[in-house]
Amino acid sequence: MRIIYFILLFLFFGFSANAQRANARLDKFNIKIGEPIQLELNAIFPKNLKCYMPVLSDSIASGFILLNRIKSDSIFNAKTNEIELKKTYQITNFDTGTQTLPPFKFTFLSQTDTTERILSDPLTVTVNLMAVDTSKAFKDIKEIIEVPFSINDYLPWIGLGAAIVAILIVLVLWWMKRQKPAVEKKPEIKLSPFEAAILAFDQLDKEKLWQQGYIKQYYSKLSEILRIFFEQHYGFPALEQVTDEIIDSLKNNNVSVDEIQKMKTLFILADLVKFAKSSPGENEHVKSMLVAREFVSQINSLNQTTSKEE
Repeated sequence: MRIIYFILLFLFFGFSANAQRANARLDKFNIKIGEPIQLELNAIFPKNLKCYMPVLSDSIASGFILLNRIKSDSIFNAKTNEIELKKTYQITNFDTGTQTLPPFKFTFLSQTDTTERILSDPLTVTVNLMAVDTSKAFKDIKEIIEVPFSINDYLPWIGLGAAIVAILIVLVLWWMKRQKPAVEKKPEIKLSPFEAAILAFDQLDKEKLWQQGYIKQYYSKLSEILRIFFEQHYGFPALEQVTDEIIDSLKNNNVSVDEIQKMKTLFILADLVKFAKSSPGENEHVKSMLVAREFVSQINSLNQTTSKEE
């Protein structure tokens, strides 16, 4: 009985040590109107998880404005087998009074394609007006002071102007000698989502990334081609979605169960390579490309069949 107790206790502490944590912090909570403050978003999670940090736009919420993206850090702790992600931003607010930053959402994706989301605590900032000393009189605007004219002040501009004129004369003379009949520009051919995807697959094959050991780059580009195809063909924001969200979107677009399973397997493999440093065999690289090509071709064939029936 005591052995079972210690085993359960070990498993509990082992799980707690690797649980993911996330929070948001400010360096100031009381500022003058328009004064910059630093916002830090921090996430700590086990190595076998993937973390999607919150994405900040220029206008955040409650009058807060994004001024600058200062830095992003990623630290791996070998002792705890955890990754720490930090993103630091500079923000401000021009609305006086008590302003509240709403919770930020951190999304964690496991190897089994399970999603967990953590919300940070809301942050409250007091924004104050600038103090004005009304006891002092207003000062008159100073008159404009005229500066004596000096040719030396204009010599750089005169030299620059002369150089530009000389260059223009040389270009005109060269053009007159080399003038040829204008060639009619061919109209740009717009590719369909299917044609664009096949062209991108061909280009990826020519780059021979996995053959040179660039496995992560190979799967990143392969999954990106599919995401762009999904966006162009189905119209959902695949480039911004995680794997389980993409699979749900495909289900909503009446994609067959068999094709959805193939895409789910491919995207999970790509996530493992990109975020868990998995190393599939050469057969898996070739198979992944074949599955991607067959999916796009299958969707294109179904689309053409539907168009003929209509």
